[in-house]
Amino acid sequence: MHYSLAVENNPKVLVAWFTGKLVPEIELLSNDTLARGITYVHEEFMGHIYNVTLPDKLIHSDWQSNPHFRCTYSYQTPAAKKGKKATSAQEDLADPIRSAQGRLILQFAGEGTHPHHYSNVHGAVETGFREAERIISYYGKTTNI
Repeated sequence: MHYSLAVENNPKVLVAWFTGKLVPEIELLSNDTLARGITYVHEEFMGHIYNVTLPDKLIHSDWQSNPHFRCTYSYQTPAAKKGKKATSAQEDLADPIRSAQGRLILQFAGEGTHPHHYSNVHGAVETGFREAERIISYYGKTTNI
């Protein structure tokens, strides 16, 4: 599957997302092959409306083969949004593990723990700051380190 969208405030830039089982193979394709494939798909679906041309430049990531990402990001399923819970699935994931005495043992950050900006890098960054603030606040209030 392939998704494309224009970049806001930059009409000459197009972002394309590839999903599915073929992503590892797509990452191995040359920029020339990717450019021709993307152009072909756009021509097939939008050629009757737009003059589709090959891109001047193509930049792609190796998101799937990058060991820090492995082509994943979180998303909310309809089931995760159902119910009348007081907290979201992301807030549940962000809840730290504590000892029986309430001491912080393990904290969680990352875009999947952000209640609004899951699936986004800025959500990951904000949760890193959130957890750093939690550590500062916790150890600033206790002498039982």
